[in-house]
Amino acid sequence: TLGSSIASGMAKAATEVTRLFSDPKAVASLLYKPVVRFRTPAGYFYTSSQSEIDSIAIQNPSWILEGVAMFGSSQTNWGLSPVHRFRNKFTGSYLYTISEVEKQTVIDNYSAYFELEGTAWYSSALPGTGFNPVYRFRNITNGPHIWTASEVDKAAILVNYSAIFVLEGIAFYTPVT
Repeated sequence: TLGSSIASGMAKAATEVTRLFSDPKAVASLLYKPVVRFRTPAGYFYTSSQSEIDSIAIQNPSWILEGVAMFGSSQTNWGLSPVHRFRNKFTGSYLYTISEVEKQTVIDNYSAYFELEGTAWYSSALPGTGFNPVYRFRNITNGPHIWTASEVDKAAILVNYSAIFVLEGIAFYTPVT
């Protein structure tokens, strides 16, 4: 009958939703999008915006797309916090922070150098199930930062580039996808 067919379909859908939401990686793939990294003449630029990615390909062809660096959300939900993006007015390098204290410190003390461009994406300020740390390194020769969620990249930077980059610690947490 039609009623039993509808009930069977709903039961299958409910089973699939339950399966999907019990797998953190499956949930993350639905809720988060890639944050890509570009190598620029001034350092590194990160974005999750497809329109920015497309614009960079046209306006800044010298910027090298290195690939997916981490994942983020385009909206605040489930306790996620904004990752703020600042642009250095003189060098063209970028600074990203999830810390409201650091954001305010940059605004209050370094606004002559850094311009707040807004929220780049949303991530977690706290560790938790389904999240990995994103490490922030500072280039001690000229100031730009690099962020990585890859333990392999972190180890390679520490081993091969410790004379250039210093580990500042965990910047925020990215979903595992």
